[in-house]
Order: sequence, then structure tokens, then C-alpha cells
Amino acid sequence: MGKILYIDDDALMTEVMLEGLRQVGRHEVSYEKKADDAAVAIRSEKQFDLIILDIMMRKGTLEPAHGETQTGYILYRMIRESRPKVPIIVLSVLKEDQAPSSVRDDTRHLWIRKPIDLMELIARIGEELGK
Repeated sequence: MGKILYIDDDALMTEVMLEGLRQVGRHEVSYEKKADDAAVAIRSEKQFDLIILDIMMRKGTLEPAHGETQTGYILYRMIRESRPKVPIIVLSVLKEDQAPSSVRDDTRHLWIRKPIDLMELIARIGEELGK
């Protein structure tokens, strides 16, 4: 059983995804809906085996670096700084080639375009966690 952090500010989408992930029952899933709270979780001592991150989130008080046009990119950088080995599944309506080079060049993530198929997400989680 893996420990997953799910970060998304879309309440309806998250409710559907979390319910589906919990029904599968193989993983412990925690959830953050605000960018600032997600940053605290990322920097905490909590163990996560996988992080699912929505790139298009509402702005919090997080400071962007050059090229970070979306709050999710700031969180992505924080994950890589704090948890360099944790795999990330990125959720976005954007195409991956629209991401900053710091994200595109990082090979330790999977990019899934919205709308998301729950079964595809579950399969990708299984691939990442080796189950």
C-alpha cells in the first residue's frame, strides 16, 4: 500500500477521484486543496510514495520563480527540492510542451491531460508504485 498526496483545488474533480481511489483501496490518500497547505505538506516530515498534482491551481502566497506561470509549477519545484525521488503525476488541461523547461526536462513525472479517466489514473499509480 502506497501513501499518496493528492493536490487539487477543484472540489468536484477531487471528490470523484478520491472516492474512486479509495474504492480501489490499495493506497492511503491524503488531500490538500489550497496551494499554501500543499506547500506545508510537501515540506513536512510525512512520508509520501507518490504525489498527484494539478498544475492549474488558484494562487496562494507562494512566490513564483522565473517561468512559473501557474501555482502548480511552484509546488512542482518545491516537491523536487524537498522530495527529489518521489514520483509526480501531473494533472492538467495544458499540454506538457506548455510547461516550463524545468518541468519538461524532469523525467520523473507522468503528465495526464484532463479530463482524467479514473481507470487510467489508477493504472498509472500502479505503474509508478510498482504494483
